[in-house]
Amino acid sequence: MKKNTILILFCLGFSCFSASQTKGNFSYTDTTFTVGQTRKIFVKYVLDKAKLLPESMPSIDSLYEFLEKNKNIKVVINVHSDSRPNRSCSKPTQNRAQSIADTLVKRGIDIGRIVAQGWGDRKLLVNEETIKKAKSKEEREVLHALNRRTEIKIYEIEEKK
Repeated sequence: MKKNTILILFCLGFSCFSASQTKGNFSYTDTTFTVGQTRKIFVKYVLDKAKLLPESMPSIDSLYEFLEKNKNIKVVINVHSDSRPNRSCSKPTQNRAQSIADTLVKRGIDIGRIVAQGWGDRKLLVNEETIKKAKSKEEREVLHALNRRTEIKIYEIEEKK
């Protein structure tokens, strides 16, 4: 049992390290930002659909407030799936990213400040080989869940006028 716990903790740590990229993470409360910074956000969708579940709205609200406060920042919404066959196509993740973008635009964020990008399983944090080594179905599910994520990445910062 101890080995199982270590594997999960290692992967959770790996996820945090990988998500930071080379530019690091950003917080909504930061006052300075760098192109390339990322932030993982909590978003849940209806199974196999692009529709956002109600528990996602606090994250969407925070993202909206961040974009309203920082009108000079442009972001990419990156949505990723795990590597299971029914989720490997990038179209569902593209639709999910677009769903978030559409929600923000309906609230007044300029569409020119948002790019929606669905990656499918092309940028896994935990590879399939590692997942297959997991000792139980529960461990495999935790590892798959690390790959299913929504991230915001700053891709442009215009000079403030």
